[in-house]
Amino acid sequence: MESPLNSSDRIPVAPLLKWKRSKLSETYRVQVATDTNFVRIALSDSSSSDTTKRIVGLSNITKYFWRVSSKNVGGVSLWSDVLNFKTIEPLPGIPILLSPANNSGNQDLPEKLRWEKQENMNSIK
Repeated sequence: MESPLNSSDRIPVAPLLKWKRSKLSETYRVQVATDTNFVRIALSDSSSSDTTKRIVGLSNITKYFWRVSSKNVGGVSLWSDVLNFKTIEPLPGIPILLSPANNSGNQDLPEKLRWEKQENMNSIK
C-alpha cells in the first residue's frame, strides 16, 4: 500500500488510493470503512484492474480504514494489512460583506469594513 500513508490526516474527501501490483493479479478488491472490522463499509469495489482507486463521497473529519486484495482465475487473495487515514476539515464558509455597501461612494475614511460569518452570522468588526 502506497498512499495515503498509514495514519495520515488532512486527506481530501476524494482521495486517490494507491497500492503496489501483486504478482499474477488480474483485478483488485478495495474496501473502505469507518471501522476496523469493515462492518460500516463506505466503499466496496472489485472491478479495478489498476493499482489506484479514486474514492468519492467521504465525510469530512472522519477516520477511514482501507484494505485491498487481488483476484485471478485461481481465486482471491487474503486482504492486505489495514491502513487508516483521517479526512480534512470542511472549507470555511464565504464571508457575507455588510459595509460599505457595494458601489457606494463618498465614504468617510477610515471606513470600517464589516462582514458576517456565513455559518452562524456573528458579526466581526
